[in-house]
Amino acid sequence: DVHGLEGVLGELHIHYEPSDNKSCVTASSIMTEIDPSSSDEKQEVGAVLGRVLYHALLGHCFTDQSLPEESFFLDYIMHQ
Repeated sequence: DVHGLEGVLGELHIHYEPSDNKSCVTASSIMTEIDPSSSDEKQEVGAVLGRVLYHALLGHCFTDQSLPEESFFLDYIMHQ
């Protein structure tokens, strides 16, 4: 589940330094990348860990919070 994956990403954060801080993924985004209709728990765990490895090899950062929508940043910049 997402909460378990957040714990894994928290531990990974201690030992992993991303090469690309602009491309971050969250536990929720990883869970949406896999097929949630699979009833085989072992297959789902493998798919989740595979996606974590995929993003790590690409150098993406892992975060526990999703970034706000693009409009949030545009509004902030325009009102400064």
